[in-house]
Amino acid sequence: MNKAENEDGFVTVQRRKRRTQANRNLCGKAPATPGASVRAAQPNTPVYISRLHYTTKVEDIVEYVRQKLKYTLRVQLLESHRNVNFQAFVLRVPNCFLHLAMNEDFWPQGVVFRRFRGQVPQDSTKKT
Repeated sequence: MNKAENEDGFVTVQRRKRRTQANRNLCGKAPATPGASVRAAQPNTPVYISRLHYTTKVEDIVEYVRQKLKYTLRVQLLESHRNVNFQAFVLRVPNCFLHLAMNEDFWPQGVVFRRFRGQVPQDSTKKT
């Protein structure tokens, strides 16, 4: 902060002026055309679902969500470090559908769901 002393001996403190950034990010506004090779990525949020029957497969979750949302999600099976008799999955839900996927009425009774905490494991598990 700049300091300037006046005739009474007091120091006047002033804020520095904020510098304008010459390299600010800008956002495109052109309408998206169907089938275009250049398009914006949709931000996703990982959602954890658990306590599904041990016979449940990735394809079952993909089909269930496709019927409910009319959208195909990326689903990943999680490997448990302990011996459990249920399956757990991570879904990458687009932010525009997140409010639907985080609704109690979306999932069958007894299925546990929440936002995924931590890092999603890399390709060591099944993905579609």
